Amino acid sequence: MKKVFLFILLLSLGCSSSKLLDGHHSEKEILKSVSFVLESLQNQGFSGVIGKAKNSKIFVPVKINNIPGELFLDTGATYTFLTYDQIKKFHLKTMDATNKRENIITWFGSISDHKRALANRFQIGNHIFSPWPFIVSSENKMPVIGTDFLHFTNAVIICKYSTMLFNVNHQKAVGLSDSLKKLGYTEFNLLMSESGSISKLSYRDENGTHSLNFGTFLIKGNFNGIEGILLIDTGAHYTSVDYELARMTGRKIRKQNKIYFVDAIGNIEYPSVIFADSLKVGDYFLSKKRFFPIFEDINKNDNSYSLPYLGAIGMDYLTRNNAIIDFGNRKLYLIQ
Repeated sequence: MKKVFLFILLLSLGCSSSKLLDGHHSEKEILKSVSFVLESLQNQGFSGVIGKAKNSKIFVPVKINNIPGELFLDTGATYTFLTYDQIKKFHLKTMDATNKRENIITWFGSISDHKRALANRFQIGNHIFSPWPFIVSSENKMPVIGTDFLHFTNAVIICKYSTMLFNVNHQKAVGLSDSLKKLGYTEFNLLMSESGSISKLSYRDENGTHSLNFGTFLIKGNFNGIEGILLIDTGAHYTSVDYELARMTGRKIRKQNKIYFVDAIGNIEYPSVIFADSLKVGDYFLSKKRFFPIFEDINKNDNSYSLPYLGAIGMDYLTRNNAIIDFGNRKLYLIQ
């Protein structure tokens, strides 16, 4: 049975393709590394789920109280969200313990109108969590899988192929580092920035009460020679830079109306753009000589590091560089 998921995934991706990607490795070479990750993690007891790629976003099929749905996979979201109208749809039990004075901090501002809700059954892939807690908000327009679930299950995300693997036995992935390096990947350590003001999120099952960690991943980077911190954000279509950083470079900021951002709350923003000689993490160049959109309203209140925010690495560069995100070991792997 462990081979079935791997076979289906590789079949759906078209294993015979050897077309060159945007970087130096062929599709066949990248699939070799993907198949290694899948086999290795399934042998370690990880479950897998193949998401649907829509407009450079990953949507994961789920069942909540046996009712099918899909959640947007967003590493820039600290919590797993549903919308108020889904309380009735998924037959959720709302919890009276919510403190109305607690706001949830997002990268675009705070969410004040929210509740906690409980599903008797939350199925993702072939595994059923019984029960599972959700944050429910009227200000949220899109149901989201956030970092609470990803940290709790030590998830591994293969961005290019919209694939997520997770472990329900609280075990971290073992043996990925050395093997991926041999296959040509570069490894990076990730920093976790805790954000949001809900003091505790937990759930109880037959094995007791479990606390859910939450927090987005940050990585040290360099934009046009300026050192800082970048958010790893599968919820962002475009890799972007912070407005204050853009001003620091002294480069001309230009208006445009062709690309826009939509956050989980539904806010739409048409950003300005700036030209950059380079964007890199460590000695690894994410790009050279290109324009980047600029974020003006990013929330920086949760930055506990001395370095400034540079911006966010979105799905454009995560897929282009065949990113693998390991939540359990707090690692990012990139290959061109």
